[in-house]
Amino acid sequence: MHHIIDPRTSLPADTDVLSATVIAPNILEAETAAKVVLISGSQAGMAWFETHPPLAGLLVLEDGQKIYTNGFENYIWRVA
Repeated sequence: MHHIIDPRTSLPADTDVLSATVIAPNILEAETAAKVVLISGSQAGMAWFETHPPLAGLLVLEDGQKIYTNGFENYIWRVA
């Protein structure tokens, strides 16, 4: 169970997202976005990111899969 409470149910969030990392213009937007995406789940969360272009995100799912927005690629350091 998550420690994040879904305001729609007043219960712990029932989601496939274990972790949400968000890059945003400020900490308040990042924290809010991470909670929205975590509560929404991976599919709805990724769709939500598309409507908020200043944000970039990385989600770790229950099955260990990692998915990220196109904008997040700009923040990934790659070793050549």
